[in-house]
Amino acid sequence: MREPGRLSDRPNGQPPLGASMAKGMSQASEGLSTAFSFVLVVMMFWLGGRALDGWIGTEPLFQVIGAVIGWVLGVVLVIYTAQYRKKS
Repeated sequence: MREPGRLSDRPNGQPPLGASMAKGMSQASEGLSTAFSFVLVVMMFWLGGRALDGWIGTEPLFQVIGAVIGWVLGVVLVIYTAQYRKKS
């Protein structure tokens, strides 16, 4: 009798269930990491703009500028990360 979950027991030569679940969890963690990185970049630049506004007294000018710069850099980060992960 063969062990359950072996490669030869799966139809069409599919990998064992544990391997496919591990790959799915790995991909999910990479996606969440990218999403949190995007949010972190936006928040950092917005908070920097808010601090600058409080110091200079130009509220909300630098908050808006910081948020826009954060969004742009966040999108660039997501695109770069997606291309980098596609190659590996």
